[in-house]
Amino acid sequence: MTDAALIRRETAISVAINIGLSIAFYVALFGLAAPAAPVALGRDCVPQAFMVTLMGTLVPGLLTRREVGGPAAAIVVRAIGNALAAAVLAGGGALLLLAQATSPIAPTVALAVKAVFGGVLAAIVTPAALRAVLARRTQP
Repeated sequence: MTDAALIRRETAISVAINIGLSIAFYVALFGLAAPAAPVALGRDCVPQAFMVTLMGTLVPGLLTRREVGGPAAAIVVRAIGNALAAAVLAGGGALLLLAQATSPIAPTVALAVKAVFGGVLAAIVTPAALRAVLARRTQP
């Protein structure tokens, strides 16, 4: 399998899993009966960004490392660093944006926001992490 095909496959899997988990956690935390408070929804984006990035980089990175070799420790450290950065940047950005809303957000809209947030974030971080793992294959 080519590197590009591997990245596409693992990214598609990561996006699908993170959309599913985002939906499940939204339903568990907020339910579907009442509108969501914008600030609460935004606050929830911070740990969501951390976990989507951690799992969207760590799991595919370790699976790819198994195929191409290299140290696992570097992947773990990079995944944690990326997850912390995503929590601050993506999660914080979503919090600031959602805090501007003046009225509660309908449950279906809030659910879609969380699903899209998780999916888009996974689509950004997973290929970048895999490229980093694959690049180490050519280094001593």
